[in-house]
Amino acid sequence: MKNKIRQLIILSVIILTVLCLAFIFGNSLKDGAESGEQSMAVKRMLLAIADFLGIEGNINLALLRNLAHVAEFCLLGLCIGSLSLYLSRRKYPTSISRYSIFLSASIGTGVLIAIVDELIQLGSAGRACEIKDVLLDVAGIVVGNILAILFYFIIIKLRNASRRAQK
Repeated sequence: MKNKIRQLIILSVIILTVLCLAFIFGNSLKDGAESGEQSMAVKRMLLAIADFLGIEGNINLALLRNLAHVAEFCLLGLCIGSLSLYLSRRKYPTSISRYSIFLSASIGTGVLIAIVDELIQLGSAGRACEIKDVLLDVAGIVVGNILAILFYFIIIKLRNASRRAQK
């Protein structure tokens, strides 16, 4: 039963990773006008939510786009980090090298994806390949990996507490 649940979780994370990649690369394939309109639609939606909550103000579009880079790559980093941590845990169950392998594989993969994402934009009209965006993406990958590690330790603590309670 435990293996079935574990397999279902891993499969779910793999599917979520593929969906994240499709979302990220799909956005990069949009031309500049379409991408700009999508950002404006998100801005209007957030302003409508703020208005509903009685919050007044404005949203800087450049900041919104930067946060979008970090957010989408944070989710991707969480997925890749979780998979990498799980796989490195199986191969190196109790060694410190597990974490160095996990971090280098996960962050390295994230950096490559961020670079490919920006290179895709070279082929989209009105888009540019920017180092700033790669750095924002990598920051999201790092935050996602930190979250993966935190979730991993929380799960370990909960599992150990559950085992102690069963004894």
